Amino acid sequence: MPSVSKLEDVVAGGLCAGCGLCESMAGSNRISMHVAKSGYSRPRFKEPLDETLEKSILAVCPGVNAVGPTPSHRSKMHDIWGPIEALYRSHAADETIRHRAAAGGTLTALGCFLLHSKKVDAIVHVKASAKEPMLTDCQVSYTPDEVIGGSQSRYGPSPALTGLCEVIQSGARIAVIAKPCDITAVRNLMRVDDRASRQILYCLTLFCGGIPTIQTSEKVVSFHGFSPRDLKTFRWRGYGWPGHTYIETADGRSAKMSYEDTWHKPGVPWSNDVQFRCKICPDSIGELADISCPDGWVLEDGKPVYHEAPGLNIAIARTEKGHALLNAAQQAGFIGLTPCDQNELAPMHKGHFNKKLQVPARYIALWFMRQPRLRVRNYRALTLLRLAGLPMVWAEFTGMLSRIQMGRNREKTDS
Repeated sequence: MPSVSKLEDVVAGGLCAGCGLCESMAGSNRISMHVAKSGYSRPRFKEPLDETLEKSILAVCPGVNAVGPTPSHRSKMHDIWGPIEALYRSHAADETIRHRAAAGGTLTALGCFLLHSKKVDAIVHVKASAKEPMLTDCQVSYTPDEVIGGSQSRYGPSPALTGLCEVIQSGARIAVIAKPCDITAVRNLMRVDDRASRQILYCLTLFCGGIPTIQTSEKVVSFHGFSPRDLKTFRWRGYGWPGHTYIETADGRSAKMSYEDTWHKPGVPWSNDVQFRCKICPDSIGELADISCPDGWVLEDGKPVYHEAPGLNIAIARTEKGHALLNAAQQAGFIGLTPCDQNELAPMHKGHFNKKLQVPARYIALWFMRQPRLRVRNYRALTLLRLAGLPMVWAEFTGMLSRIQMGRNREKTDS
């Protein structure tokens, strides 16, 4: 593997997840996250880093290292879906939260419960930028109302961890609610930083379909006849399930588009064109979290449908701690839980099922072409290659070769 000895190499090699942990560790005077020309969240290097600090950041960067789960009970490790202590359909018991949130509001309700019960002092999560509604900021919440203010999906650049180290420095007990790659960064940090290991008590996540460029949002806004500079609100989902993409300008004009039309309608001038790191992500389903909460899609004839309905999540307890949290939140009246059959996960989330099988072959192509790649461990690569079968492995291997030959795994760094 070509040496990844500098943070610039992570970006240039298409491996940056845009999490913002490097800014948090180095300080914004040295590194600041910004939306690069690529349209993704990337670090801007403002001052040279000393060798010790850079090595520390590279050790925890999710664009360098991805270490999967190693539960004590191997029987609870599913080949595709990872560790499963318990599996439920879930939703926020508060109907206002359930309606406002992107799906069933389970993650928002759990954040509220953790603060209400004083199990933690702060929640690190994301929130729509007040200044630029298409963008997303790191949010540190100390009250349930602040957590609720950050609910709803944020598709696009989202440096979720820029404020994490400051909160750790304060001595607060912390829960992190973020994307799976952000949780990878947090777990990496917890392995090398005793304060992080002591103070980060819960990691909660979702299933991630990848991070689209900011140009995707801009194209949606332009499609409805608006300009980004006129926006007051840009909301991908929420206020219903799956919820509408909703745009509102400062002078009161508005437009909305259904979830199905936003992501599945032919002919729209945008696509979910995600960053390269997402195409090789070994864990878009949150195996490292205590709880992972994807949408609990309604199935008809074995396929998900997207009719508006009361929101539902699937709550996957990955750890015993996560299972205990779900039970405590239910008993306290913050969430509702009902049993869920594990066999429903594949038809609900076929894309994630397939991606688990596809990614190992993509890594083989990166290795074969001597391209930068993540150091991946404990994600069952040999098992997944066997389950994928030779036709899929070959298709993904040759497809990645084509991407490499076209330079699509490379990225220019902004100054």
